[in-house]
Parts: sequence; structure tokens; C-alpha cells
Amino acid sequence: MTNFKTYKTTAILCCLLAIITMPVHAGFILIFLVPVFAVWILKSLVLMWRSPPLRRIQLTKLIIWSVLLCSIVSLHWFYAYSTRKNADEIIVALNKFAEENHRYPTNIEEIRMTPAKLKNKLGFAGYCLNENHQPKFYYGVTYIPFDTYSYDFTSKSWKYRAT
Repeated sequence: MTNFKTYKTTAILCCLLAIITMPVHAGFILIFLVPVFAVWILKSLVLMWRSPPLRRIQLTKLIIWSVLLCSIVSLHWFYAYSTRKNADEIIVALNKFAEENHRYPTNIEEIRMTPAKLKNKLGFAGYCLNENHQPKFYYGVTYIPFDTYSYDFTSKSWKYRAT
């Protein structure tokens, strides 16, 4: 029977990784860890093959890390999905306003959306009309800081904008 000391480092590193990468806009950090995990997985597989007594321990560690990584990726997928869904609802409201009034709203309050409510639904987001009275709506990408999705009202599609 193995004790907690066997998995202490794994538990501490998993908690640290979760704290660092689970917040909104922090998912990109996982990309930098892919080479580290690839080397560690190869090392674990070799260790499991050469040392049968360590197979159970290494397999347990691989499972723990796999579950954590899948959870983090799933969480960031959920952030992206729910934020896009909320943004699409706002786009529908903007387009409905434009159809009914033959113009786009001058500010977000005209569709009964306060700036505080917009921030609560989307985080970093904004709406305005440019000098030609063309609407501009954007929100922050949920897994990378500073990048945005901007809605193109002409093509009726979202455009990724990297900074």
C-alpha cells in the first residue's frame, strides 16, 4: 500500500498548475507545458517498462495528471462556449434593434444592457458606433489575455483579433 508521501509532489504540482491555469485568460499557459509533459510521459513509460514495482505508482500519477489536464481544457472550453453564447445573444438583440429602428443603437444601454451587465456576461467587452455609424462589438478571448473576437455585422461572423 502506498502512502501520501508517494504522491505528495504530484499533488502539490497539480494544485499549483490548477491555480495558475484555471482562471479565465490563463489557458494559454498549458501550451508552454506540452513539451514538459511529453518528456515526463516518455520517462514514465520507460520507468514503467523497466521497473514493474513502479508501474502502479507511475500509472496512478499519469492518470492524475491526465484527469487534471482534461479538466482544465474542458473548463476553458466551457468558458469559451458560454461567453460566445452570451455574445451571440447580444448580437441578436443588436440586430433586432436595428431591424425595428432602421439603425443600430448608439450605445449598449439602448438594448437594455448596462455596461456592468455586459461586463458580468462577457468580461472584457464593448460596443460602439464608428464615424460612419457602423457598429463595432467585441469581447475578450477567454483563454488568452489581450486577444478579442470582433463581430463583423456585414458578413455576420466573428473575427479573431490577435494583439
